Parts: sequence; structure tokens; C-alpha cells
Amino acid sequence: MSSFKLLGNDIRQEFTYRITVRNNHNKPVVKDQYPKSTEKQVEVNLLKSTTIPTFNNEDVGVVTWEEKLRQGELKTYNISYSVKYPKRAVLNLS
Repeated sequence: MSSFKLLGNDIRQEFTYRITVRNNHNKPVVKDQYPKSTEKQVEVNLLKSTTIPTFNNEDVGVVTWEEKLRQGELKTYNISYSVKYPKRAVLNLS
């Protein structure tokens, strides 16, 4: 799911992904990543609607959830982030 908003001279897009995991290996770690920018005018922020991670490495944009799931158990995680950038910038966010 995504949304698009104009904010003066900037554009803000929000993205939400739902991840469903089945534990087939009896390992307690799930990791996912979100984009990071090296451009100062492009801001990426993890949103509060993200399932609270055990760790969030903001330097590289990787969240980690450590939970004990029984073998075969299903668990759903949400990861949501926003990207704010100038209207004139051309970004590939798909």
C-alpha cells in the first residue's frame, strides 16, 4: 500500500508492506530493509505503524525482529516508511 502527498515544494510518499513468515527452520530472526538515501534533500523515515522491531539499524535501513516462533507457526509483520523529496527530484520508488 502507498500514498502520495504534495507538501509545498516537496512530495511525500508513504509505503506499507505486510510480511507473513512461517517458521520452517526453528530460527527466531526475521530481517527486512527499507531504503536509505545519501542525498540530503531526500528524507526516509520509519513510521510508527511498523511492527516494533527488536533492532533498527538506521545507518543501513535494516530492521530485525527476534521472536521465538514454534516450528510451522505464522507471524505477520508490518514495515512502513515515508520518503520526502523535492518536486523537481526524479526518484524510482517502485
